[in-house]
Amino acid sequence: GVVVRSCDGFVGNRLLISYGAESTLLLEEGVATVSSVDKALVKFGMPMGPLQMGDMAGLDIGYNIRKQRGWVNEDGSPSRHRPSRYPEVADVIVSEYKRLGQKSGKGWYDYDENIGKGRKALPSKEVEELVRRFVKTPQPPFSDQQIVERILY
Repeated sequence: GVVVRSCDGFVGNRLLISYGAESTLLLEEGVATVSSVDKALVKFGMPMGPLQMGDMAGLDIGYNIRKQRGWVNEDGSPSRHRPSRYPEVADVIVSEYKRLGQKSGKGWYDYDENIGKGRKALPSKEVEELVRRFVKTPQPPFSDQQIVERILY
């Protein structure tokens, strides 16, 4: 077993907060794309990448948790109480772009009801453009190994 202190959420979900934050920070830093993050983690052995998993669960779930924690203001703007390393793109994709994941047909990926019963993740030009808004200084892309190490360690 694993011993954890009593606090908000299950231990698995608390791990996902870190995975999701690091994944989206990689996007904002310009060292990875949505698909490169997910491909690296699948290649490592996970059944799906963290961004695709977020789409499956619903991006609004994480967004609402961040609002509850005071990291996002009610109007969707960043709160001064957010962590120092905080990926804003994860909030903007929900608050401004209304991309909620598979249930809305668009999240980090696009979903088409006619392809894979609406469950197949398709690259999104809109998300690529959104992510570019947040890249301050483009960097050389990370390798799969660098992506895995950054997200998991």
